[in-house]
Amino acid sequence: MTTLTNFMWQWQHIFQPLAADSARRLFDPIDPHLKPDAFLVGFRDDDDAEGQEPICVHPEECRFQPELFERVSERAEQAASEDPRYSWRCSAPSDSDLYLKMAVRDGLRRAVEQILTEQDANSVFFASEPTLVNGYAVLVIVQFDRARFDAHYRLTRDFVQKVQMRYRVGRSFIETTVESYLEALVEKLKQPDPGEGFPLIKDYLSIHRASAERLMRAPAWAGEDLLGFPDIYEVCNMISLQNYEGSEGAGRLVFVRKDHPAIKIDLKLRMPVPVRDLGAIRKLLQMGSGKLCLFSDSSTVYGLGTVGEYDPAGEDIFVVRFVKRFTWELFHADHLMMHCREGRPQLQAPALAAAPVRETLERVFAGKNVDQLVALANAVIAQRHGAMLVITPSAAGEAERLAKQATVVEPFDLIPDLIDLVTAIDGAVLVDLDCKCHAIGVILDGLASDKCTSARGARYNSGVRYAYQKSDRVVLVKSEDGMVNVLPEPD
Repeated sequence: MTTLTNFMWQWQHIFQPLAADSARRLFDPIDPHLKPDAFLVGFRDDDDAEGQEPICVHPEECRFQPELFERVSERAEQAASEDPRYSWRCSAPSDSDLYLKMAVRDGLRRAVEQILTEQDANSVFFASEPTLVNGYAVLVIVQFDRARFDAHYRLTRDFVQKVQMRYRVGRSFIETTVESYLEALVEKLKQPDPGEGFPLIKDYLSIHRASAERLMRAPAWAGEDLLGFPDIYEVCNMISLQNYEGSEGAGRLVFVRKDHPAIKIDLKLRMPVPVRDLGAIRKLLQMGSGKLCLFSDSSTVYGLGTVGEYDPAGEDIFVVRFVKRFTWELFHADHLMMHCREGRPQLQAPALAAAPVRETLERVFAGKNVDQLVALANAVIAQRHGAMLVITPSAAGEAERLAKQATVVEPFDLIPDLIDLVTAIDGAVLVDLDCKCHAIGVILDGLASDKCTSARGARYNSGVRYAYQKSDRVVLVKSEDGMVNVLPEPD
């Protein structure tokens, strides 16, 4: 067994790599380009600690060495003193210093994050609350690539202010997942010999669901009636499962207070409908499936109407868009914050498909300037409905060959502003390398492929069959649930 200089407890050499592996398993499905990693920092808190070093870092070859944190106590004290809880005191029988201790622990966490950020501006760091293990106050640190992390939309505040109290809300699905991940590891650190038993996280889906529930706190607070606060996430899941006279769920549910100046109530309900009355909500969604949307205070639906000019800085209007059965999305100011499909919350990463699109086009059509084609692809990705774009130098011939299962048009220059028009009907849009459109509504053909999958819909599988017939074509598939694929994929 390797002797550790930065020794804190017996199983730290197992716990840390398991924590790093858990981070990758948890965040790669959200965005595979975040590059998550995790390491440990510990501060001797007890003279009886078995380790000899006052500050320990694991792994020992970590580029952030113990001397980096030598002045952390000064920073932690300063951060704690700025916390409103620092001066609060509890009356008996509670510990009078309860809030003071919370402020001190949080001060250490924030101080460690600040030090790491100053050392590496290209990464973003999150630290867990310090947990006492074998005489050391141990923090789990998770880090991400900053450029990729910052590419995702998030709210500006992680709290809402109500009278004199601040209440935590999630700024993004990534950040709420970080919180859930770190809390799960803190619970492991509190157990005897953390790291001796593994895996550290057995159910990654439960972490994602807990993160989604955290994220839905902001919409709940926006409605201001917190009778619905605990289960808004599950309510949205249940609403998305409802059918009305055989048709799937669609429409928008807006969480907003009743007196918000940005909303116009066209139909006010004399008797507001509880959000848990799923059948009634589904009927109202049918009424609001066009221009109107349902307004909810998070406990009830109180009317239908429209949202006018809204200042996003207020962060107090949130829209849930029901796409189809068991599929819904959370938006703020037209920014997608979360996509939920079949009870699995996820995030469609911004511009996630843009880089693969360019890479695929440059690989398949070597030597061709693909800037305009990438612009078309991005416009397709931005559509809120399913769509498919086929790019091939043989577009004219393919339009003739598939004429009986397509709408063939006189070739015209397709620009991004026209993508919404040409993708309004089902089927693929067929363009050549000069961005000339030759057909719309194309029903693609192709032989069965082992790359097809029953887990995906007809649009994706038809794209796969067509893309792999010949090597002179690229197919971009935007599925109805928001998933984007570029075909053929690299070997």
